Amino acid sequence: MLKICSLFFLFIVFNNLHCLAKGWSSAMDSYCFPMYGEVAKNFSIHGLWPNDMSGASIWNCDPKNQFNERKVSMLVSDMQAFWPSITCPSTNSRPSWSHEWSKHGTCSGLIQFNYFDGTLKLKNRANILKALKNAGAIGFSPIIMCKNGLLKEVYICVDSSASTFIACPPKAASSNCLSTIKFPPYPNYPN
Repeated sequence: MLKICSLFFLFIVFNNLHCLAKGWSSAMDSYCFPMYGEVAKNFSIHGLWPNDMSGASIWNCDPKNQFNERKVSMLVSDMQAFWPSITCPSTNSRPSWSHEWSKHGTCSGLIQFNYFDGTLKLKNRANILKALKNAGAIGFSPIIMCKNGLLKEVYICVDSSASTFIACPPKAASSNCLSTIKFPPYPNYPN
């Protein structure tokens, strides 16, 4: 039975801190230097994940509905910029997009173009640094996840139409960061 998507989690990761050394196993998390010298440019999309009314994730709804890059061809340059692979180092993102579509997008109720385009638009509207500084004062409170005291990822709840930020339900995960969020040290960048 197909579950109905009640809300989405927009997962935004701090680039290269969330990198995975090999495969998808969280046990393989590795820390890499950010790609850019400016904090705001180092946030990228991990995915838009549908959830049911209880807050449980819904996944793998239609194995026959495979990712087709031709359906998102107009978005590929933006996807490469804002939705890179989370493998470290970030290289070919297509397997990551295929994974996100197969596991999460097929449960979204959206066609491929709208799933990827809508996710890009949400990421562009979410001013992550402002959300971290003013949690709740901008209409939503992000769920902030850290690892070893450093920012790893941010979840933002989105309504079932995948267009509006909303307050997360009480059953959603709670932030695990300390009151002060730390970023990894930046290497020296050439001017």
